[in-house]
Amino acid sequence: MAVADNLLPKVKANLILMHDQDDALLIGFITAAVSYAQSYQHVPENYYETHAMPPTTMKAGMARRQVSLLIAYRRGNKYGTR
Repeated sequence: MAVADNLLPKVKANLILMHDQDDALLIGFITAAVSYAQSYQHVPENYYETHAMPPTTMKAGMARRQVSLLIAYRRGNKYGTR
């Protein structure tokens, strides 16, 4: 969870979010993205709790999530679900 907590301010800054209403939702998205990155990179679960996350991994995950959120917002669905 520490990884998600550390990434939350960066994600909110990239999404230009000033409120805290969606923090729990964003932490869920971040946790899922970190889990996917760990799986894709074949590193153990919770690897980034004890190891530094490479900047390329951080940027790729944030960019992918931003695109998904923008598409959801444009479709009129704030949370990216149907």
